[in-house]
Amino acid sequence: TTVEEEDGEIRLLVIRAQGLLGRVTAEFRTVSLTAFSPEDYQNVAGTLEFQPGERYKYISINITDNSIPELEKSFKVELLNLEGGAELFRVDGSGSGDGDMEFFLPTIHKRASLGVASQILVTIAASDHADGVFEFSPESLFVSGTEPEDGYSTVTLNVIRHHGTLSPVTLHWNIDSDPDGDLAFTSGNITFEIGQTSANITVEILPDEDPELDKAFSVSILSVSSGSLGAHINATLTVLASDDPYGIFIFSEKNRPVKVEEATQNITLSIIRLKGLMGKVLVSYATLDDMEKPPYFPPNLARATQGRDYIPASGFALFGANQSEATIAISILDDDEPERSESVFIELLNSTLVAKVQSRSIPNSPRLGPKVETVAQLIIIANDDAFGTLQLSAPIVRVAENHVGPIINVTRTGGAFADVSVKFKAVPVTAIAGEDYSIASSDVVLLEGETSKAVPIYVINDIYPELEESFLVQLMNETTGGARLGALTEAVIIIEASDDPYGLFGVQITKLIVEEPEFNSVKVNLPIIRNSGTLGNVTVQWVATINGQLATGDLRVVSGYPSATN
Repeated sequence: TTVEEEDGEIRLLVIRAQGLLGRVTAEFRTVSLTAFSPEDYQNVAGTLEFQPGERYKYISINITDNSIPELEKSFKVELLNLEGGAELFRVDGSGSGDGDMEFFLPTIHKRASLGVASQILVTIAASDHADGVFEFSPESLFVSGTEPEDGYSTVTLNVIRHHGTLSPVTLHWNIDSDPDGDLAFTSGNITFEIGQTSANITVEILPDEDPELDKAFSVSILSVSSGSLGAHINATLTVLASDDPYGIFIFSEKNRPVKVEEATQNITLSIIRLKGLMGKVLVSYATLDDMEKPPYFPPNLARATQGRDYIPASGFALFGANQSEATIAISILDDDEPERSESVFIELLNSTLVAKVQSRSIPNSPRLGPKVETVAQLIIIANDDAFGTLQLSAPIVRVAENHVGPIINVTRTGGAFADVSVKFKAVPVTAIAGEDYSIASSDVVLLEGETSKAVPIYVINDIYPELEESFLVQLMNETTGGARLGALTEAVIIIEASDDPYGLFGVQITKLIVEEPEFNSVKVNLPIIRNSGTLGNVTVQWVATINGQLATGDLRVVSGYPSATN
């Protein structure tokens, strides 16, 4: 039979079966097995006395109640040395009823005997939660974990074992529901060894890319192989919100940058919401001041001027739940001033959750994206002939062969922003390249701010008599830097005649003595020499004078036109 330690006493019923004649005594005693006196029970021994007709007697044994957790223990109670019974007298008569005399036979003695259940095993049940009472520790009743970037993260729930630790125990736990597969396992077992008072349930959280709010899971201790469950057998595991459930806000890639022509107009920019679309979010923005130069801007960037090129703006864009895009408008202005490409920058300043979707605030959600993605660049394209119109400086240029330096320029009208260039070529007419003129390069380059540049063509000065010669300078429709060609793209270059192509004339004899004749006349021949060029037919006028006066008295012919031929 089994008794609880808390009962404090056990009463064992001893039954006198069958006959009830005579007086019977029986001794009894307790015998220790795994239970010992007085730690577990009070040892007893004694005698039971049954009177004639008495059937029941009780043996009372005190059980020691203490606060020490113990496994079940047992002791034995046995009956022994049974004494007593009944004396039976035999009476034998004739049965005829004729006489009064009766005959008495010898007395018969009957002794009591022990039955098969003369011993009983008393088991003191395990007491004071010998196997332990199992429940979650206070700090594990509410735990939280985060979704990992990759692999998995773990959350530990501590289970404590109160009272006894006298046997190995297997505990079974379970998570009631995981419809989205956020957890690696939703049930399992942990084992407590003898003497072990604490063990951990480890829950693995799996990664995903789905924006999610906080998710709560109920973790329950379902059963133990031995022992009992305590009061706190249910814990709450919260997988914290992940993957930006309220969204990440950036400017659309098509606005980083966007190019527009200069005109008085509104330009629409798109703000994009990445990741989660939960909740209502307000995103603020503003144009950056012209003078502000954040470190992430490229150097030497031309900035548009507020009030002249655009209207400064600031405001908010409201995103409703499940809204992934919103637009804002920036106003740009037109003018007649040549300008290079200039930029207006619009920056996202902040994102604020307007209405909560859950009670717990989610750190860093909503949020803005990387800085380079939260600044839109609106480029107003170079306008009003910003880079200039290129053309030649004159349609016709006359130049002497001995001229030193450039002959003709390329001029730049309109804007003078940026370095520009134009290709040109020289087309011979009567002049010959390499003999009459040379070309240093095939490009004319005007640096930013320059409005005129010489065409690198030079006249070759030689010693050969030459007539007038010419060639053409033509600008080709090949420009760089945004410059355009003007109307005057061709010029005639005339190299004037050089080195006396028709000759230098002089008298060969500078002094001639002739005696005056007595009569008639003497013919005097004065050779005229033609030096240098001998091109063409030339008539040379001559005259004879004496003291500045025509020598008419001394000479028959005092002037004339001798001719020279080529």
